[in-house]
Amino acid sequence: MRLKAAPLVYDQGWQIDAEAIRRAISAQTRAIVVVHPNNPTGHFTKPWEAAELARLCREFDLALIVDEVFLDYGIGTQAPALAAGLQGVPGLRGERDEQDRRAAGR
Repeated sequence: MRLKAAPLVYDQGWQIDAEAIRRAISAQTRAIVVVHPNNPTGHFTKPWEAAELARLCREFDLALIVDEVFLDYGIGTQAPALAAGLQGVPGLRGERDEQDRRAAGR
């Protein structure tokens, strides 16, 4: 396995650069991995970004792997799970389990 980074763009807040992701996709690409929310930027994937990720996954037949272990730690906001509602996109979602939440005092 080889990872290939696609940078975020800063324009009045961090954003996913769908075209950078598109350029990073090759014939060997099997999945897109996203951290939601991103640590250390605190970027929560916006609905339009999720739609772009889903479009890329469908177009290139890729899975979407979403790391949501920090989902409960937004400051002043409660974000929905990214993968919820993305139709036609195979994927995996990682989140904190109940034991981790109790240990963190949540």
